[in-house]
Amino acid sequence: GISLQASLQRILEYSARSTLRTELTVETENHPTLNYSMVDSDAGGVQAAAPGSVAREVAMLLNLIYGNRFQEVHVKTARVKVSSLPEARLARVGELSVSPSQVKPGEDMSVRVSVQPYRGEPFLKEFKVRVPPDTPKGPLNIIVSSARNLNGLEGPMLQQRFTGAPGVNEMIRFFNSLRRDDGLYLQLTRRSLGAVVEGETMPALPISVLFTLGSNRFSGEEYPAADLPVLEVSEKTDFVLSGGRRTVIVVR
Repeated sequence: GISLQASLQRILEYSARSTLRTELTVETENHPTLNYSMVDSDAGGVQAAAPGSVAREVAMLLNLIYGNRFQEVHVKTARVKVSSLPEARLARVGELSVSPSQVKPGEDMSVRVSVQPYRGEPFLKEFKVRVPPDTPKGPLNIIVSSARNLNGLEGPMLQQRFTGAPGVNEMIRFFNSLRRDDGLYLQLTRRSLGAVVEGETMPALPISVLFTLGSNRFSGEEYPAADLPVLEVSEKTDFVLSGGRRTVIVVR
């Protein structure tokens, strides 16, 4: 990690702006291959922040694999590919609109969101999605968000998925499934009497069970889930995104 950071900073030390796209591939014996992608961007400075961020993330992943609590891992190959673009590719998620505002299960709807690039003109992204046929009546949350913002909202669940992984294979699959910072994510969620148990969402549980899971005895193992994901789709962009927007429609 230190040598990678030093190499990147020597190349980009005096860069006014930079965007780094990194592909990390780790092949191990008797385990799935780690295929992890990341993208980072900054508006520049005497020493750009992106190189250090990339190096720290790569080092963290390697340390988690080597230092896992399950078993010794024999790494056959580890490859890091970094592509550099001498400009800041930053953008924020802006205004959100949904049509129609009331839908039936199985119906289509259009979700539009504006994206504001750093020192650029805003543009619109549109999602065409179908409400799942088994969606119950009532409020339905619509979130359009960057990966970082959505991960922040789901922090406890993501932490539970990682700490609840029963082995190295599941831990690597968790890393492979993480959202990308250049992705724009649309998520439909609804309120649910459910819980997350060992990283798995259980959407409908009796209230007595939820009280038991919320007690100190089970702290850190299971916890109530406030929102149940109904659908998630994403679109890749050319930007490192931040922020998000949320609205509510009615399923009738």
